[in-house]
Order: sequence, then C-alpha cells, then structure tokens
Amino acid sequence: TVLNTVRVQSICRVMAKVLSSIFLLCIIIQFALLCLIVPFVEKCLNIKCWMKTNSTKDLNNILKSYSVRSCFSRSPRTFFDNSLCSKTTEKVARYCHAELPPMESGDGMNPTAREICSNVHIHPSGVKIPVYLTGKADCASSMDKTAWMQPVKVVDICCIRFGGLILGCKYGTPSWCKC
Repeated sequence: TVLNTVRVQSICRVMAKVLSSIFLLCIIIQFALLCLIVPFVEKCLNIKCWMKTNSTKDLNNILKSYSVRSCFSRSPRTFFDNSLCSKTTEKVARYCHAELPPMESGDGMNPTAREICSNVHIHPSGVKIPVYLTGKADCASSMDKTAWMQPVKVVDICCIRFGGLILGCKYGTPSWCKC
C-alpha cells in the first residue's frame, strides 16, 4: 500500500505538471490570437457637421446637418485607449470640409441649396443666406466650446421663389444668381 501511495502521488505530480503546461499553452495561444486579431479591429466615432446661418458654436440657426465617421485601427497597445475622442475632435474641420455637399449648379436646382432655401423665409425679391460650417465629434460635449470646429463661412446661397417653385443657387454661379 505504501508503494501504491507513492505511485499515486507520483502520477498526481506528473498530471499537475501536464495540466499546468496545458494551461500555460492555452494562455499563450489566446495572447497570440489577440495579437493577430486586435490590429484589425477598428474603433469608429461619429462627427456631426452643421451648415448654419451664423458663426456661433451651438445648435441654433441650423440649415442642414450631415454626419461623418472617423475610424482608427486599434493595436494591442492602444486597444483600451480612451483618447480617441480628442483625436476625433482634431479631425472635425478636415472631415466636415471634405464631406461638404456641393452647392454649384447652372440651373438653380441644386438639391442642397434648395434644401437650405426651404428652411428660411424667402422675400419676394429673393434672399441671400450666408452659410457657415461648423461641427464637433459626437463624443464631445456640446457645452465644451473648444471641442467645436471654428465656424467658417463657406458660401452665400441665393433663395428665390417663382410661384410655388423654390430655386437655390450659389451667389454668382450661374451669373444670373443674384439676390
């Protein structure tokens, strides 16, 4: 029986070493998979851009809005990095300008300009609307004025009503577009 006890203890020690080796191998495999998969994981944050009638950093006097996504590849070192909001905030002006809808049309029927004109009161002689562009990352507070893109005047839109038809055009393009 003493011999059997020694054999059982020896077998238990060997099995414990085998199990700990298997456990260690599982951890190594999981880490290797994480290193292979994580670099391909992207984290995307939303940027909201506003076309407005004034240069304030707020949600007043909005003519049109649109959204843009900013994505980052995540490495194992930065997987849990929480500074992506500030990195996205740095991209707001570039992304909002890049995705700014075109407003030039030779016939006064530009869809973006007409949409802007449908949101304002139009005098019988027409009205000239200054359009400013601003924006911010959705992850940033609306109250944090430093998170907002500095508003920039991008265009003047002429809004003209002919009966029930609303025309919108970039001031001076075409040449008849004056208001």
